[in-house]
Amino acid sequence: MNWKAFITRIIIPTFLAVILFILTIFMIMIPAFEKNILDRKREMIRELTHAGWSILNQYYQAAVHKKMSLEEAQKEALMRIKEMRYGDERKDYFWVNDLYPKMIMHPYLDELNGADLTNYEDAQKKKMFLEMVKVVQEKNEGFVEYMWQWKDNSSMIVPKLSYVKIFQPWNWVIGTGIYIEDVKHEIASITRNLIKISTLIILIIIFILIFLSRQSLKIEREKVRISEALFESKEKYRSLVEASTEGTLMILGKKISYANKTLLKILNYSFDELTALEWNALFSGREISMKKGWEDFNNLLNNNEVPARFEAVLKSKDGMEINFLIMHSPIVLNEKKGFILILKDITIYDQIQNELGKTKEKYLTLINNINIGVFRIEAGGKRKIIEANQFFINWFSISSPEAMNEFQFSNLFFNREEYHSLFSTSLEKGILKNKEVKLIKKDGSMASVLISLVLIKDENQFPLYFDGILEDITLMKIEDFQKENLIKDLQSSLSFLYLPVKNCLKPILSVHYGETIKKTADFMVKNKVEAVLVHDHEKKYIGILSDHDFKERVVGNNKDLSASVYEIMTSPVLSVDENSMVFEVLYLLNEKSIDYIVCRNHDGVYTGILSGVDLILLQQYSSSMIMKKISNAQSVEEIKTIYQKIDLYIKALVETGTNARNVNRILSHISDIITKKIIDFAIEELGNPPVSFAFLALGSEGREEQTLTTDQDNALIYRDLENKEESIEVKKYFDELSSRICDALDNVGYVFCKGNIMAKNPKWCQSVSVWKEYFTDWVYNVSQDNLLEINTFFDFRNVYGSQELVDELKKHQMLLIEKRPNILLFLAQVTSNIKLPINFFGTLSVDTKSKHPDSIDIKLVMLPIVNFARVYALKYGIEENNTIERFEKIYQNKGIQKPMYEEIIQSYDYLMQMRIKNQVYLLAQKKEATNLINPKKLTNIQKSTLEKVLAQIEEMQSKIHSEFVKI
Repeated sequence: MNWKAFITRIIIPTFLAVILFILTIFMIMIPAFEKNILDRKREMIRELTHAGWSILNQYYQAAVHKKMSLEEAQKEALMRIKEMRYGDERKDYFWVNDLYPKMIMHPYLDELNGADLTNYEDAQKKKMFLEMVKVVQEKNEGFVEYMWQWKDNSSMIVPKLSYVKIFQPWNWVIGTGIYIEDVKHEIASITRNLIKISTLIILIIIFILIFLSRQSLKIEREKVRISEALFESKEKYRSLVEASTEGTLMILGKKISYANKTLLKILNYSFDELTALEWNALFSGREISMKKGWEDFNNLLNNNEVPARFEAVLKSKDGMEINFLIMHSPIVLNEKKGFILILKDITIYDQIQNELGKTKEKYLTLINNINIGVFRIEAGGKRKIIEANQFFINWFSISSPEAMNEFQFSNLFFNREEYHSLFSTSLEKGILKNKEVKLIKKDGSMASVLISLVLIKDENQFPLYFDGILEDITLMKIEDFQKENLIKDLQSSLSFLYLPVKNCLKPILSVHYGETIKKTADFMVKNKVEAVLVHDHEKKYIGILSDHDFKERVVGNNKDLSASVYEIMTSPVLSVDENSMVFEVLYLLNEKSIDYIVCRNHDGVYTGILSGVDLILLQQYSSSMIMKKISNAQSVEEIKTIYQKIDLYIKALVETGTNARNVNRILSHISDIITKKIIDFAIEELGNPPVSFAFLALGSEGREEQTLTTDQDNALIYRDLENKEESIEVKKYFDELSSRICDALDNVGYVFCKGNIMAKNPKWCQSVSVWKEYFTDWVYNVSQDNLLEINTFFDFRNVYGSQELVDELKKHQMLLIEKRPNILLFLAQVTSNIKLPINFFGTLSVDTKSKHPDSIDIKLVMLPIVNFARVYALKYGIEENNTIERFEKIYQNKGIQKPMYEEIIQSYDYLMQMRIKNQVYLLAQKKEATNLINPKKLTNIQKSTLEKVLAQIEEMQSKIHSEFVKI
């Protein structure tokens, strides 16, 4: 190591810099600090003296304006000045003397008050009070330096700097001062700190010097080691080339200049014999230009373009033809251009390939007879299909080899993002197993498939192609969906057995025990009841009378109708607790062989009457039974009657703990069945539609998240016609059809949309081309004005009619998002700006200026979650509408991490459960079902949970803001 250069270039400049640094601190910085501190102190006492002078002037003015006498004004002024203190210890003060000079007021030295100060001297014999009088007489105010006691400590005398100012109306001099000692203390403190900092900096510099020295030493040693390693590697490389199992040939200037032992052995030449040959002598025969590889060899040596690897048949010394795979690399040696060629003898591989050809035929026979698509596709470029089995060809309706060559695999994907993700993941990982995607078949139908891909590379790890397997799982998905619905239906049916019977009670009607049989029968017929209780004079229930008693004891025994009911009633009254479960009461009714039973509350008061028939009918009232009854309905009125009982069914589901998601699905499926049935009625009245159409569910119904307060959000789309006159007639037909559908839905119980987003609005009953224009306008001209339409129409789902039309519109929507992704930024910003009912401290708060100042709208609380899912679904091309299903796909696309995914799902479920329970509760109270919840009515646990949910939603809003809005 060159220590002299190191010391000259690094150490000496460093020490010079340190010395200059220290000199700067002590010769420039510290004096400057001292001057600045002293100037600041001087300015301070000057301003303080002015403040004291102002107080004197204040009382002087009071005396002038006769508010007080001169004596009172002077006395009050001196008291004020005496009490004034400042400084860190509140011990710095003011004094007042006159021009004689005589001390008028000193706060600490009472012995001076009234004393003659003419000969008063400090420790240095300076008559400071005469000096003060002189300064104010000449300049009205000024500074005076002298020695004085330290604050209230008379034993300690230190230098002091004071500022004095004359108050001419009274010929008084007011003054205050600072101790020079304070300034020295401050400067000493700064000096100590600077010394500490300087010491630390010097230590760091020393450390850096040591570090640099060690690093320089390491570098020098590394240079020596690399030189030795380079020499060793050259020797190893030479040995490796000689020991290689593949031939190596060097050609410089079209002359063979080197060959390793492996190549010499294969060609049976000595080194001198081979290097003496012209390169074309390696090709046998007269017409060597026709030999395999000669043209590529010639082009290579003439610097023309050739493949990275090519095959060539070369002749050995004894005339044997050997097939080589040749790889080449250009070199420059001693200013001569040439090539290094690696020659691999593949003669044996040709023999193996011939044998494999026979095996391949067997393999092709196998894959052409299985119901799974097997294919090979290019790894790059347009990714054309290289070859495929018969199932793949038939599945995609590929008619000829030419069609196979023009076949564009990417055009089959419903979601182009899935296509790019499929191959990018396969390129990155080398293998992809069972990726579920949606493909569009030639007939326009949608299919769910599983695709597996394996990346095949060449010897240099360059991607060549993918071998893939395609499995159609469309039928399997349908079966799984049906199976899941069946399980949910069974669960909901069985859940009725665990309901408390208080939800199924009928009101109690009673008669006096002396009432006649005839009048009691008339009373029961009039009130449409099958059983009444019998009470005594004190209104105490002593028996029960049912239609069964009338049949058995009146009709069967030909009883006189004028007899009292006391003679035919059943006594005593059998009762159960109203919180007993359905299965318990059914068991009791069966065990006692009775038809009716009375329920009581915890106080023993009878609350209602119950029949076994009602319980059995209720038990059978499952979602499948409801849907079956709707499907068999013969009129809209019949559907309406069935729909009116759904609230009771949903209440039972909620009280048995059914998941909110299942309740949403059940309500949505019932709505779909009702809509389909109503459309069938309307078509039957109007006649068959002139062209294919689809009736769409939008908004929450489109997401299959319907609750008990959902209104109508729907639209209609139909196929275009070229003939304008026919188009007008078609429009009239569908306007009328839509109007009848929406009116019937409103009659059943699905109220009209307040925003008029319904198919009966002619604007939302249009052909495919018009709908495409709508979506184009929304995407390209996104704003607050069309935000409602975007949030509603971007969640559309087919309920009835042509799925092909819906898929066409959905594909158009996805293409628009790809071309104009700015809409995502707008929707993300809207989502992140939604105000939640939570304050700065993380606790619930309500908007006191809203229409409902004491309530929280749970639907609005859920809006950021729904919007978040929609934005990311559009980003990733996710076709699912349901919020939960969207989040599952977003998580699979790595749009969110697992913790956030799980917390959002839990938060959404909690809010939806709270929303539906609230609606059920309001309906049970005979009130209108709404989404409003009063926080004061929540338990502490519910409040705490809701606050945590809102905090999670805020975190979600922060994520969407940081990912989209800040871009």
